[in-house]
Amino acid sequence: MSEEVNDVIRAKRFELVNDEGQVRAVLDASPEGNVGLWFVGAGSTTIRASLGISSDDVALLNLFDEQQRLRANVVVDASGAHSIMSLRDEVGRAIVQLSHTRDRGAGVIVSNQWGHRRVAVQVNEGGHPSLLFFDEDGNVIGGEGPRPPSTRQDQG
Repeated sequence: MSEEVNDVIRAKRFELVNDEGQVRAVLDASPEGNVGLWFVGAGSTTIRASLGISSDDVALLNLFDEQQRLRANVVVDASGAHSIMSLRDEVGRAIVQLSHTRDRGAGVIVSNQWGHRRVAVQVNEGGHPSLLFFDEDGNVIGGEGPRPPSTRQDQG
């Protein structure tokens, strides 16, 4: 006997449960226009990972620890002009960031335990590399290559 298979199933929310009835994943479309897929940890109600598209078409991938603290994320805007990947500490501060922007090129920023950037490696849109070192206040204190416009030293 063959089972009938629907070509399309429509709903605003789907929940995937295990044999014990625990929700392990949710696919949801919000009234605000966001859509997302959330994965729940084994034996808990803690979201451990999410994948979504915001109402303004930004793609998001978030990874959480067992206390549901954001530990890593990837963000890509709809146009592709900006993308960033961050590794975060236990309070959510971005400690390592890998980014690409259409107007600034590609780079890596490493921050200290307080979230202040200390080292930046960048290749700007013209292909020029830079390696910059920052003090505790975010001022450039050394390095080689073009200074990014976002450094405090360049902002006056």
